[in-house]
Amino acid sequence: IGQKLGVLLEKTDQQKRMYETALSNTADFNYVFNLEGRFIFVNKALLDLWHKNLEETIGKNFFELDYPPDLAQKLQDKIQEVIRTKEPLKDETPYTSPDGTLIYEYIFRPVIGADGKVEAVAGSTRDITEYKEANRRKDEFLAMLAHELRNPLAPISNAMHIMKSTSVSEKIREEAAMLVDRQITQMTHLLNDLLDVSRVTLGKIELRPT
Repeated sequence: IGQKLGVLLEKTDQQKRMYETALSNTADFNYVFNLEGRFIFVNKALLDLWHKNLEETIGKNFFELDYPPDLAQKLQDKIQEVIRTKEPLKDETPYTSPDGTLIYEYIFRPVIGADGKVEAVAGSTRDITEYKEANRRKDEFLAMLAHELRNPLAPISNAMHIMKSTSVSEKIREEAAMLVDRQITQMTHLLNDLLDVSRVTLGKIELRPT
């Protein structure tokens, strides 16, 4: 029995080392809370963000780690929501660290024990600042593109009325046709830009800023 217990403890310790190593060698922030919302595990990436060591963080909550009171309260409430509902949740928030203000997406998941009760809450957070900024720029570009695509429609419509009219000279009809041709060429360029945005979104194009 003693030998079996020793093997079991060795396997448990080995699993613990593997999980801690895996969770600490990632750019994402990984951590675990107890049922009071206090940290019982924090990986290296999050410690680096805080500029703290493990001893300074274990057993503390967000309030004690100098988070803004409103953000600390929000996160503590989210932890309790996961414990109460036994359901994971995802949200995002800005956070200001010594390295600046960034936007983070976090996921809290319940750790369910053999008895069906929540034993702890595991969390994972990642920096989505560049993603949010890219989406903002894309939305601005699409709004500008929609506006620019709409602009040629009025002169094209007017030119078509002129071309259909029997009371205008052939020269005016030719000028109207040239106007339509110019506007269609402009719209073609804009639509090509729109297709490029679609390729970027689908990861089918490589941008090379110059």
